[in-house]
Amino acid sequence: HEAESLSLASLHDLTDALKLAHDKNPNVVVFLVGDKERKYEEVIEIANAVQHAGVDTLSLVFNPEKK
Repeated sequence: HEAESLSLASLHDLTDALKLAHDKNPNVVVFLVGDKERKYEEVIEIANAVQHAGVDTLSLVFNPEKK
C-alpha cells in the first residue's frame, strides 16, 4: 500500500493541534514515527509544522526491519 500524501489542510490541522498541546504543556515532546512509504519531503513538512507550533523537542523514532 502506498502512503497517503499530506495535504496543506492536514498540516494546518497538525500545527493547530500541536499549538494546543504546547499551550497546555510547554515541555511537550513530539515523537515522529516514519515508515519506508513516507517521503523524506513529508517528514520535513511535519518537522516544520512541529517547529511552527512552538514545540521545542521532536524525536525521530525508527524500528529497523526484522529479518
